[in-house]
Amino acid sequence: MTHEPLVGIVGLGGIGSAVAGQVLASGRPMIGWARRTESLEAFAARGGRVAGSLAELGVAEVVISVVFDDEAVRDIAFGTAGLIDAMAPGAVHVAMETTSPRLARALYEAHAARGQRFLAAPVFGRPEAAARGELAIMCSGPEETFRAMDAILSAAGETRWIGPEPEQAMLVKLIGNHMILTMAELLAEAFAFLRAGGVGAQDAKSALMDELMPRVFAGYARRLTDEPSAPRPAGSAIGRKDNALVIEAARALGVDLALARCVAHMNDVACQF
Repeated sequence: MTHEPLVGIVGLGGIGSAVAGQVLASGRPMIGWARRTESLEAFAARGGRVAGSLAELGVAEVVISVVFDDEAVRDIAFGTAGLIDAMAPGAVHVAMETTSPRLARALYEAHAARGQRFLAAPVFGRPEAAARGELAIMCSGPEETFRAMDAILSAAGETRWIGPEPEQAMLVKLIGNHMILTMAELLAEAFAFLRAGGVGAQDAKSALMDELMPRVFAGYARRLTDEPSAPRPAGSAIGRKDNALVIEAARALGVDLALARCVAHMNDVACQF
């Protein structure tokens, strides 16, 4: 029989609870700890074993953390009776929250000093995607650690190994979030601009998002991958000219295009909204 490691989890919010559900559904034993009693009750109802304290997660061979921010991660990892003190040599800490790259490196080094292993594994996806096992999981750290954890993490979504350095997955996650936030703002501005000009939202979506933009983005991605030093299009003469025109048109329509204004000034002033 194949040995199934005991999997610990700390943090049973929207994403953590869904990840735990997927791991439990895959038949793996789990022990969990969270600050909220109701989260632990739901975890126990699905077959998880409730830890009486964070330190009790030290019995697990793998501990997944899904907490909120750097402060929360430091608390569960470096705090009194935290994971670094509690985990056994050889055990693996899988960090599925988004942290600073600096903290990912510090966690890797602190675990290594105790003979433990660390894998950064931040995720893209909302709780609904996690509940369906459809997260996009970016992983970095020693490849052998990733390979050892892949079967467990694959229960929650599609895994991708980014590279051997613990901070690399966090870099991908952070810039990915920046792209999402920027794109969401861009879309909001684009549709406000077009509505003000009487262009139907469905027509605009079909023309721009369904047909044109996927090709444009793919083309620029290939260019910047193949030619890292290629000039940015916003700085070209045609880019500056067309950006000025869209700002002028937006003003006439009574619409503020904050991103367009930022692009217009990004080469000589700080971008302020």
